[in-house]
Amino acid sequence: MKRNKFGSIVAAVVSLALVPVLWIMAFGAIPALETVRADTSGGRLGPWVFTWGLVWIATLACVAVAWACISSMDDAAT
Repeated sequence: MKRNKFGSIVAAVVSLALVPVLWIMAFGAIPALETVRADTSGGRLGPWVFTWGLVWIATLACVAVAWACISSMDDAAT
């Protein structure tokens, strides 16, 4: 398979650039814990924890993709 370093660098930068975008969107869309706990109807804490779990998993996935791109540059063509 033909790969070049430029493509790996671009993929790593794009992957890492998505992390702050993800967190900005999460802070804007997910309510604060105090708001969730103050809800009288209940049943919102589980989805709140699940949503933040997805944010953390997506963050780790972005870092893992960037790491894979950077580590694959060793045997890539210039």
